[in-house]
Order: sequence, then C-alpha cells, then structure tokens
Amino acid sequence: MSLTPDLVEWLVADKKVCQRWKNLARRLNLGSYIVSIERLCEEESGQLRLMLRLCQAVSPTSYTVRGIKSGWQMRAVDQPDDSGHSPPHHNTEGNPLCHLT
Repeated sequence: MSLTPDLVEWLVADKKVCQRWKNLARRLNLGSYIVSIERLCEEESGQLRLMLRLCQAVSPTSYTVRGIKSGWQMRAVDQPDDSGHSPPHHNTEGNPLCHLT
C-alpha cells in the first residue's frame, strides 16, 4: 500500500518522527540528499515532507507503508538517533508506523 496523503500528514504532524527524519532517510538510502533537504527547508516537518517526496520519486518501491515502517524499525534497532543515543531495542512506543499494518 502506497503512502497516502493523509498518512504523510499524520507522520509530518508527529514531532518525534520529524526529529528522526535524517535517520529514516539514511535507512531508505537517501542519506546523500540530507544536506540538500536541510538547505531547502528549515523546519524538520518540512524536511521530512521533502524527504518523503524524494523517496516517492527516487525509490517508489520504498514509498509504501511497509517500506517506511521497515526503514523505521531498522533504524530503531541498530542506529542511534541524531543526539547519539541508542534507542531501546524493543520499545515501539511513540512510533506511529507500528500502528499502520
């Protein structure tokens, strides 16, 4: 199932998701675009929105509920967030993508 506009708005409205958009971009193999996205948008919500648009254009097979959820879960398991802190390995609380099955 492709991400629908209402799901994108739901993700962009979640501050925790927005704060971790760079990690999600890296997991979706869009890390090389991070600097450009940051130059184009100052707010994290706009950066997430732009990254999702880029994902849709560059990697349409990842622009699905399953693709984004998978990218989020991989990040949560093995990559620290931008503050350098590793997230809990089994805690999915606060991850709105866990409820999208």
